[in-house]
Amino acid sequence: MEDLKTEDLFLNSRVRVINHDSIGKIIILKSLAESRYSLYQVYSIELEKLMVLKVFLYKDNSIDPHYQRESHLMKLFHENIIYAYATKDHEQVRNVHGELQTFSYILLEWIPHGDFWDISYGNDILLDTLLLRTYAHQLIGAVEYLHSKGIAHRDLKLENLMIDGDFNLKLIDFDSCLGPQDTALVGCGTKVYRAPELTKSKGRDYPDHRPADIFSVGVILFMLKYGVYPFSENPDKRDGYALYELLLNQNPEYWNKLVDVCPDLNLTDDPDFNELFMLMVRKEPKDRPTIQQIRESKWYKGPVLTKPALRLAMKKIVKNEVQDNHVKEKTKTGPMFMLIQELRQKLTIKCYNCSLT
Repeated sequence: MEDLKTEDLFLNSRVRVINHDSIGKIIILKSLAESRYSLYQVYSIELEKLMVLKVFLYKDNSIDPHYQRESHLMKLFHENIIYAYATKDHEQVRNVHGELQTFSYILLEWIPHGDFWDISYGNDILLDTLLLRTYAHQLIGAVEYLHSKGIAHRDLKLENLMIDGDFNLKLIDFDSCLGPQDTALVGCGTKVYRAPELTKSKGRDYPDHRPADIFSVGVILFMLKYGVYPFSENPDKRDGYALYELLLNQNPEYWNKLVDVCPDLNLTDDPDFNELFMLMVRKEPKDRPTIQQIRESKWYKGPVLTKPALRLAMKKIVKNEVQDNHVKEKTKTGPMFMLIQELRQKLTIKCYNCSLT
């Protein structure tokens, strides 16, 4: 049988709806950018909210273990972590080939302004110190909350940091996380962001993976400040300089070699940041600073933006405003409203229900 892709699930009808026991009818509006798992923009009629549907196909007639990890979100409530409305272990629809397809899904908060990779690298923008430190506080707050629950994210990167309607950071993508009750390791992080221990058997030799998140946060802050990767896991990628080894060994020549590779970088204007970065990316997990030690560092304790100032600064960067999470009934114009109204009228005619036979 042909290998079926997740996006086949919702292409066989203009009316694309699934039911959730507690949320009610969910309208599939459009497919979003493909990642490891298919994502859809959806609309909850009962809650009158845009959401994101993340789909996990069954593997060998079993629930995908990544879905089970992502389900940790149902127990997490933090202003800088994406909110999960609901999960469903078992759902079925018929794909474009008429075959019954089984999958799990999670309904997530809709976040309108994209991720930090798109904003920083897509627009070729470096965050100034105040803006960077403001988001560093939000990211550290989210990571500290996770760690207090015994959870390591294990895949922190710019693409997993999004910006909500109020321009606050939101941490997403928990399908590789490791909680206190989890035994099997799923995933091993993303190259360049991941701590060195995750490259060795996914970190099986290390009982606590939370220090790996500290390493990744250091890399993220470096990229947002300087606009380049701090190293490559392949030493040949940077004109033959083994920046990775220099960095892990805390060799002071690292900075000189980085300037040789990227002569336009100004690496001397913020020694407090550089000092904190070097601490966060130490080779041995036990040698990296704790969250509290990061909070007590000189760079971290500097000034940050107020919420109004943050909004003002980010509005200049995020140029294309995206509609609000809520589709307000009083707004009687616009293609989104018209599409939802049309779909509502047809819901009683055709709907993909769970437990199809």
